[in-house]
Amino acid sequence: MLQNPSTRSVVILGVVSVMNSLFNRIVMTKFFFDYPIVILMLQMAVTLFSIEMARLFNWVKLPAYTFHRGKDMFLPSTLYALSSYLVMNCLDGIAMPLFPPIQRFCPLAVVLLAFYTQKRSLPSRQVLLLVGLICFGGSLSSFYEISIDVWSIIYGIAAVSMHSLALVLIERLHENYSNVLDLIYMNSFNCLCLFLVADLVQDEIRDAFMYLITSMTMLFIFCFLALISLGVFFHIAIFYCVTQTNSLHASIIHNVAGALQIFVAYALSVYLFYDLAPSWTNIFGVFICISATAAFYSARHSFERFIDMKIPNGGSKYYMVGKS
Repeated sequence: MLQNPSTRSVVILGVVSVMNSLFNRIVMTKFFFDYPIVILMLQMAVTLFSIEMARLFNWVKLPAYTFHRGKDMFLPSTLYALSSYLVMNCLDGIAMPLFPPIQRFCPLAVVLLAFYTQKRSLPSRQVLLLVGLICFGGSLSSFYEISIDVWSIIYGIAAVSMHSLALVLIERLHENYSNVLDLIYMNSFNCLCLFLVADLVQDEIRDAFMYLITSMTMLFIFCFLALISLGVFFHIAIFYCVTQTNSLHASIIHNVAGALQIFVAYALSVYLFYDLAPSWTNIFGVFICISATAAFYSARHSFERFIDMKIPNGGSKYYMVGKS
């Protein structure tokens, strides 16, 4: 099954997403390294440096970055950077309890945005129902505190809208840039520039440097390096999944991983809140999310209508998801 590139991309994204979220929580809530711009900046810098080294030694064949090429990726990069910052800044919903549940509606947002912005036909009612159940289950699994906060709703809707639209636009760009590494290259460059500009306002680099001087330990160094590495892999994995499958599959797998990582973190004593354990409501939400996802992929023939981009041999590459 994993020999299929589409299936492999889904599995890789799921595993990396869980691990990345886990180390995000460890570094930002256990070590109190609350500098999301610095973390994201370093992840993009490492990605960009790695690709440039690969280009230098002719390990990969990529054209150099130019502003003419980079402008095609600028809007998706801006949306991706902003949504990533909001997600990390509102990590776990500690300050904004409604933020994580709203984030779980990303797959439904992808379907709607693809319909309105890319003029795709809507999938069947069965698929819409399953996608809705995946979102509802994921939202329920992340709902830990009943607290109506207007700003958490605003930030949540903004983040899920930007992330969903970024995935849809990246998928569309893949028609013009067949090499996924080229998309990652341009996105890394654009996002790095955006985070550098953002730091001029937030001034996180100075604060992060002071933290490293006063509070750095070997355990923190290990976790921090793991977070940077996993962030790089997550960036690659989500682009790989979008281009090998589509934006809907990428958002669904990310959604399931988001529901599961809470329980992985709790099992490893990396609590969501410092004294709050998952309830039966959260467990029920995970069950709904996983069951709906399993039903979605078992009925893969029914969502073929969602796809309108064909590969040269006349078939749909997304149809291959779930096949052995």
